[in-house]
Amino acid sequence: MNVSVTFMVAFSKRLVFCAIYVLLPVFVACGTAGSRIRSALTDCACYEEDVHFPTPRSGMPQREGFGLPPGALKEMGRDKYLDAMYEGIKKDFQDAGIKLTPIENGFHATGVNIEKVKDPVTKKTKELLVSIDGDISFAHGSSLVTPQARAVIDRVAKAMAAYPDINVTVGGHTDSTGFKQLNVVLSKERAQSTADLLVQLGKIDRKRIVEVKGFADDQKIVDTMLAEVRNRRVEIRMAP
Repeated sequence: MNVSVTFMVAFSKRLVFCAIYVLLPVFVACGTAGSRIRSALTDCACYEEDVHFPTPRSGMPQREGFGLPPGALKEMGRDKYLDAMYEGIKKDFQDAGIKLTPIENGFHATGVNIEKVKDPVTKKTKELLVSIDGDISFAHGSSLVTPQARAVIDRVAKAMAAYPDINVTVGGHTDSTGFKQLNVVLSKERAQSTADLLVQLGKIDRKRIVEVKGFADDQKIVDTMLAEVRNRRVEIRMAP
């Protein structure tokens, strides 16, 4: 019995010794690597449990050349603020690879005109006009915004978020086909659909939508009683 116990004790000691001999280098390596990893993580401030990522200041531009801080209108004045916003929107379209064609006081992209509306006396910019015409905005007789028009409205909404001193009015327009009263309702529904998307996509305060109105065919671009796509449009007017 004593011999067996002695043998077992000796065998256990050898087993422990062998385990230490085999595993010690692993523990050393892991400990060294672990220390290095912890050191690297600590150096880059990613190892701390409470890591705070910086967030952009409210109203500041999300990227260079696009956006102005709150209160910039007072310092810049109405016309310069609107001119800066126009240039920011134009650059946004260009950065997206959208082909632009110059027009008087603005530019044209597929299905949309964006222009600076000038005061007839001072010749300074008094508002920006975004006109989304009927070839991309709405199907005939519908107030459902098309995907192409939604992409344009999304850019306008982001511009509103980046230029917080701007408010908008939205006007819906139809062609001259159909009944007048139905077109009044339809044009208002188109304007409302656009206004709702501006709020939704730009995450802006609905109070910045000053007015939503339907004009039916009272403000034609092309004087015709036919189904003219340029008369079937939505206009977004932006001004402080």
